[in-house]
Amino acid sequence: MDDAAAFATAESFATALQLRSGELALSIGRGGTVLVDLPPHLSNAASAAAPEAGGPNGGYLAALALAASVEVLGAPQPPRGLSIQFLSSPAFAPMALTVEVLRAGRSAAFAAFRGRQGERLRIAGQASFGAASAEVGFLEAMPDVPPPEACGDVPLPDGFKPHFTRAIDYRWASRATPFGGDAEPVLKCWMRVKGQPLDARAACFLLDGIFPSFFMAADRPHPNVSVDLRVDFTAALDRLEARDDFALVVFRTRDWRLGAEGWALDDAELWSRDGRLLATARQQRKLLARPARPAV
Repeated sequence: MDDAAAFATAESFATALQLRSGELALSIGRGGTVLVDLPPHLSNAASAAAPEAGGPNGGYLAALALAASVEVLGAPQPPRGLSIQFLSSPAFAPMALTVEVLRAGRSAAFAAFRGRQGERLRIAGQASFGAASAEVGFLEAMPDVPPPEACGDVPLPDGFKPHFTRAIDYRWASRATPFGGDAEPVLKCWMRVKGQPLDARAACFLLDGIFPSFFMAADRPHPNVSVDLRVDFTAALDRLEARDDFALVVFRTRDWRLGAEGWALDDAELWSRDGRLLATARQQRKLLARPARPAV
């Protein structure tokens, strides 16, 4: 078996989404618990370091929370939004995801979730579900970029790329390069999850599936941690047919503050190849005090 095949079977994003059922009680105000094993191959640590030098990718944790909410709700409606807070960094070990059913109706459903490892609360948030009309009222235009077949790989040394990037195919669509001090902190990249159709769970992963876009304006890496991630899904994702194709992800830093109390506010958009907006995200990152050395 070659390396690609071994990854697809043993270390894929799809296998990392597998849930083990715990206790389920589906009445309103109650809920259920599912168990999941957090795998080290989706670590956000640089691949030159051990996975334990970092924690699980935040988009992956959002995808897990969505999967657990669907499992407990049995939601017939597509997901409309998910908000997740990262309270402490999970270990690569089993985590219990408890979902509370806030409301479950014919047109909409709402759930709150919490992820724990032992006594440590790791993640918390809410998810909403609801059917969406197929009638189009307004369509935003997709950014003009070359097709993925005309784009190359992400221009970063292999050892700098996080472990989780092995689960994603990338085609770099930005003209600028990371750590080039570009005036506009915007990053454009065609992306697809290996071995996983483009659904709402894959969208969560892709929308946090690369380094922060403020790295485009920086001259060096700045260590940071995700604090809050919000993902919203459009009706176009519900009806997407070409789910194995690349999707364009556009990341844009809205605000970037350095120093001891540094923060970064990032937005992201997920587009189908044929120009339909599939999902958006907003993420708050806390910058750590010590920047790395300038990138070479």
